[in-house]
Amino acid sequence: MVAWGMATRNPETDQADFSLIRNPRILVPAAIMAGTFLLFQPTGLDQFLFPKFLLLLLGLPALLWLEISSHLQPPFSGGDALSNRLALLFFLTSAILPRLHVSNAELHGFGILEFLVMLLLFRAGAALGSREEQESLIFLICISAIPIAALALLQGMGWDPMHVLLGLHSTRAGRWQMLTTLGHPSWTAELLVLLLPPGLLLLRKHASAARVAALFIACAVILSGSRGGMLVLALVLWISYRQDLLSAPSTRWGKLLLTAGALLPAGALVILFRLEPGRLLALAPLSGRLGLWEAGLHLISFHPFSGSGLHHTSILLPEGLRAIVASAGPGKITGLPTVLVDRLDNDLLQMTLEGGLLSCAFVVFLFGRSIRILRSRLRRSENQLDRTILSSLIAFGLFSLFSSPFHTPSSALIFWLFLGLATRGSRVPEHEGPPVAGRLRRVGVLLAAVLSVVILLFVVLPALRDNHEAGTAHRLLHRGDFSRSAAILAPITDRAPWLPGAAIDRARALVKLHRPEESLAELRLAERWISSAWIWRTRALALEEMGLDQEARKTIKDGLDVLPRSPTLLEAQALLEAFAPSADEHL
Repeated sequence: MVAWGMATRNPETDQADFSLIRNPRILVPAAIMAGTFLLFQPTGLDQFLFPKFLLLLLGLPALLWLEISSHLQPPFSGGDALSNRLALLFFLTSAILPRLHVSNAELHGFGILEFLVMLLLFRAGAALGSREEQESLIFLICISAIPIAALALLQGMGWDPMHVLLGLHSTRAGRWQMLTTLGHPSWTAELLVLLLPPGLLLLRKHASAARVAALFIACAVILSGSRGGMLVLALVLWISYRQDLLSAPSTRWGKLLLTAGALLPAGALVILFRLEPGRLLALAPLSGRLGLWEAGLHLISFHPFSGSGLHHTSILLPEGLRAIVASAGPGKITGLPTVLVDRLDNDLLQMTLEGGLLSCAFVVFLFGRSIRILRSRLRRSENQLDRTILSSLIAFGLFSLFSSPFHTPSSALIFWLFLGLATRGSRVPEHEGPPVAGRLRRVGVLLAAVLSVVILLFVVLPALRDNHEAGTAHRLLHRGDFSRSAAILAPITDRAPWLPGAAIDRARALVKLHRPEESLAELRLAERWISSAWIWRTRALALEEMGLDQEARKTIKDGLDVLPRSPTLLEAQALLEAFAPSADEHL
């Protein structure tokens, strides 16, 4: 499979040709995407690690040089001209207009860098001219998802290898996480479903292997517990069947898979909830999302055209939820979330909130343009690669209606690269300059390598060290060693403010050490980057420690005005009301 899927065959020897994988236009995007899939968590700044930014930052010099040194000159001249303009306009409006209202410039700057890498990946896809290059890149991407599927299966069956082998809790929000693409079922399901069509494309000559791969991924998605993932998976399996990627329509296998795909969501729910009718009847797929969507619409009304800043959802959301709770009846409370998140679970709403209506419109038009180009090519000639890309883009669009794949780098990388592949070669540039001279190309490669090494030594490694120390301190906190935990976290909160979990943990430890004033100072640092029920809870316990009982209760009430169903806040309220001397022992 590997030898066949890597690339093409030499027509003279009929042997697999591995030379294409040494092409930097294939290797660089594949390495960036594989690293994101395999190593890091796409959750954002509410975790101890911000590796998506670090990894993308490392790949930025190489991607920039690929664009500059492309055989298509000038930059942004390859592929569809209108799509290039829409992508560039999306980037510029997202970067510039929200600056009018951002409350955290560093957060917005991280978002700009991420969007820049996404834009360059779009260009990398558009620059691949031959089918062999495109399939080689797709193979390298798909092969990276196999460990993710395997680990998802293990976690779904109750065995978490990251916890068993390394003591890490990759399924608990707020814990130090390493392989946390598995940290939430939706992220795992999205990644696997989006990569299913291209994976089957690579196995199109091996029907049995394709069926095994489809079953493997289907089981992983089911065991992830993502209901949306199961629904979209059923649709993708049906589309794959119609495209003959699994088997011929007339075969018994084809009919069986079509039936299985149709029954998959219902059967999976029965399995997951262990035939408990009460839990099945109480299932509310949109529970929490309706409140998030309403809060998002409320927040958009403040700055609809310019947006409020990239990555700002996590710090803006309390204001929106507070307004919703104030106008909500008793029955509506049950539809509100129990925790604060950094996403609205609807990409159109979140793009509009953070980047404005213009930014959202440009990317929607770009998506529509890509679909139109693919359909136009398919009408002229049948092309399995185009049909596969179309399937993945449709799946992405469906996920975007009730999840946030656009704001999850593992899914967003697929989206932008596949957009580039969709618009490749649809229009020959009118002005194509000569290739970059060999000497200049070598100088550029050297500069990109030097810059990557500098970033690695002075940005990435220190940040990873901080993350490791923060993870150690987090475990010490839960073991009751508060002095050591606070001491380890003290320098981290000073030099890495973008790790707000570290500041919250230090504040919690300081309350236990009877140093409430210092705890309040740490909380003020953390809330610039994130909103969390733990901030309200820890502040209330610090105020209680200072003897300010009324202020402590008001703090908890403020939190419950935003998250009336939060177990963290409700427990803190009960502790304060009980006036238990050891109340903070439950922190």
